[in-house]
Amino acid sequence: MNNKSKSTPIYLIFFLTFLGYYVVLLFLFSAGLSKFSRSITIPLRLLISLILLYFLINNLNRIKIFWQTKIFLFFSLLYLIRIVIDDFFLEQYYLSTLELFFYFMSFSIIPFFTISVVKIGKTELNSIAKALFFSSIFFAFLSVFNYGKYIGKLTRLTSSTADEDVISPLALSYCATFVIGFLVSYLMNNKVSSYVKFFSFLAIGFAIIPFFLGASRGGIFALFIPFIFMFFNGGNLFAKLGKSLFIFFILIFVLIYLDSLLQSGLLERFTNTSDDIEKGANEAIRVEIWKSSIDQFLNNPFFGDKLRVNGWGGYPHNIFIEALQTMGFLGFVPLFILIVNAFKISFSIFRYNKEYAWLSIIFIQAFIQHIFSGAIYTASWLWTSMALLFSINELIKKTKYEN
Repeated sequence: MNNKSKSTPIYLIFFLTFLGYYVVLLFLFSAGLSKFSRSITIPLRLLISLILLYFLINNLNRIKIFWQTKIFLFFSLLYLIRIVIDDFFLEQYYLSTLELFFYFMSFSIIPFFTISVVKIGKTELNSIAKALFFSSIFFAFLSVFNYGKYIGKLTRLTSSTADEDVISPLALSYCATFVIGFLVSYLMNNKVSSYVKFFSFLAIGFAIIPFFLGASRGGIFALFIPFIFMFFNGGNLFAKLGKSLFIFFILIFVLIYLDSLLQSGLLERFTNTSDDIEKGANEAIRVEIWKSSIDQFLNNPFFGDKLRVNGWGGYPHNIFIEALQTMGFLGFVPLFILIVNAFKISFSIFRYNKEYAWLSIIFIQAFIQHIFSGAIYTASWLWTSMALLFSINELIKKTKYEN
């Protein structure tokens, strides 16, 4: 198999797993075919899973199972057991047991296992970067094409405020954060052509629009926190402190200016969070969900309670709380070990292998996203980026040993 045929599957996997799905949605919406958007979810996940399995089968000679993968498989077994137990006791959930199995296998188990056990080389890594670059360009351009008309007219883009079907504001915000985070970190730490620089800066500028139209509180944390980690893990702390604080305040000023210029409700939603919680506003109802979920954990601390949050019907929108609620300490511990190890690798990359900093940025963004939203069984960004960190860590060790 030549290098091109080796690279094509991994290119498609990362193009479709992260922004590609939303690129497809934006194409449908721009063509007036939004009613078909729900019907592509399962076929697209099936396609990604098949490509992953193809990639795995064609790289059997490069497989090595590390301890992180074993811990993940133990965690996955516990989660699958929870699904079976809930089904046995007829616990009502908003998804069927078959759907839960499908989503967890396709969003979590297959991506994590495949990416973590196949040794990723520099050729595949370059393909991954290209896939993320082009998907970032397409997403940024299509977002402005579809929703640029709402700039300055809406504080937050939703189907109700726009009077038409639009992509979820959370998706807009986190995808825009991904575009900015990936492209900025890649440009900062890698030499690129003038062509790449031009389109990267253009995409970053365009991504600002969906970021503010999405107006997500979590998006603000996902945008800034990874770069704070990168700055403070890049060498002498005291030497960088003044520069980092200066950059931070400049960025805050720019954020405030753009929020005002675009008449977005992002900063207002962010600063009013405590008031919303105190008043019990619908937008802050997630805190009540967390409280209910934690109560379920406290009543069943070792093995967990069930998938459904009492009184709400769905998941708690926080991956740590969800693990505690559904699997207790038994499931939380392996998840915590995986997250901590991924952060350890990320910080090491920030300090010693800056050319791969974009990998760490993507993982930290995905982690922050799933502290505020999403479920264990649909956390494809988190599981895929984490598995890639574990795999690339072996490449880093090998390169270091050879040097």
